[in-house]
Amino acid sequence: MTKLGVFLSVAFVFACTGLVYAQEPSVVESPTNAFEKLKAVVDVLDPQVESFLNFENGEWSPVFSGAVFKLDSNEIHLASIRAGYGLEKTLLGGVRVDVFGIGKRFLPDPVKDVINKGTPTVIKNLARDHTAVGFAAGYDWSENEPAYGATFGARFSF
Repeated sequence: MTKLGVFLSVAFVFACTGLVYAQEPSVVESPTNAFEKLKAVVDVLDPQVESFLNFENGEWSPVFSGAVFKLDSNEIHLASIRAGYGLEKTLLGGVRVDVFGIGKRFLPDPVKDVINKGTPTVIKNLARDHTAVGFAAGYDWSENEPAYGATFGARFSF
């Protein structure tokens, strides 16, 4: 190897060592910090896995979506505007309504008491925290036609 090649190799190594050091701790140095960042990202994006019922052709397909905008009132999630991608080559955008959040926020207490008495706690908590219902519209690239319909699925949260 020539002197120029050795010099450039050593210069490259010294230049790259500056890239290794960062202001914030890495995942290896601080796993709790990484988990907090992951939790913050999940809370902002509000990822969901859903089933999309296409009203155009009557077929079900899986869809992954994330929140573009979330509507909250008194720290209760009410609705969100979402963008998603279906495994059937479908790009979708839609509105997701949190039926349980709307009920919690706007139903009077006597109505809530009647609903709570007839529903087992485990089912109520599971449905309240992890279900999503909405309407979506977009374009199905595999069939070259518009796609619109209802979405039903699960929400992820910490």
